Amino acid sequence: MDVELIAYLDRRFDELRAEIAASASGLREEIAASASGLREEIAASASGLREEIAASASGLREEIVAGVSGLREELRTDLTTLRAEISADTTRHIGVVVEHFTAKLELVVEGVQAVDQRLDRLSDEMRLEFQKVDRRLLRLHALVGARRRRRRRH
Repeated sequence: MDVELIAYLDRRFDELRAEIAASASGLREEIAASASGLREEIAASASGLREEIAASASGLREEIVAGVSGLREELRTDLTTLRAEISADTTRHIGVVVEHFTAKLELVVEGVQAVDQRLDRLSDEMRLEFQKVDRRLLRLHALVGARRRRRRRH
């Protein structure tokens, strides 16, 4: 190859390198400017998103508090109703149990009265029998006493 061509190509490569370097420097500046702009847009967008999220969170908190409050009231109402139902059921059950035991107690009272009457009759019968025995013993005593007196006389 010829020296002139080599010199020409070297110059052209040097010019091309200079153009590429200038172009790269310009591109770097443009990229830096674009990056700076993008950073500002992202920061602004992030700030807006933060505000939206904060507002949404606040709204959600209010909804949750309202929901919980409503649930508390429902629970109170349900508990009050449940207590009333349990109280009514317990009262009915106690009434049934009291009636059952009252009936059993009446049977016991009737049994005690029957035994008491039998004891009264037995007591009356025993009193009559003891009176009979007492009379017999008095007669025997009188007879034994009379025989002793006769024996002593004889």
